[in-house]
This record gives sequence, structure tokens and C-alpha cells, in this order.
Amino acid sequence: MSNFDEKIRLTKYEIVNLIGTRATELSGGAKPTVSTKGLTDPIKIAIKEYEAGTIPLVVKRKFPNGDIQLIHILEADSGS
Repeated sequence: MSNFDEKIRLTKYEIVNLIGTRATELSGGAKPTVSTKGLTDPIKIAIKEYEAGTIPLVVKRKFPNGDIQLIHILEADSGS
């Protein structure tokens, strides 16, 4: 990527995978990174974490030429 100031956009498939993975972690006992006041559903908590940009995960993109891009969620643009 030539411009490091440019935000990386996640695809809708990456977002769904990210939220599903984080919801599984939360239902397994992981500590939420946002206030969960009034929330008990791990999917809703994961969505709130995604919107806040605090999900502690990395998306790994694989390209046909063999390149791999690691995207830390804090650096990605939520696209909202």
C-alpha cells in the first residue's frame, strides 16, 4: 500500500467473520472491551465493539499472488 495515511476498508464478509469470531470468544468467557450495560447477547456486544473499533483481532487477507495483508482492526475504517 503506497499511502499509509489511507484507511483500510474491510469487506462485508470480513466484518461478518470478525463479529462472529469475536461473539464466539465473548460467549466463551472473553472480557468485553466496551461497556455492556443492558447487553447480554454476545453478537450485539461484538457489534458494539466493532463500531467502537476495539475488537482485539487481526484480519488476514490472502491475495492470488501469494501476498498476505494483516489488518489490525484499530487501523481499519468501519465504513459506517
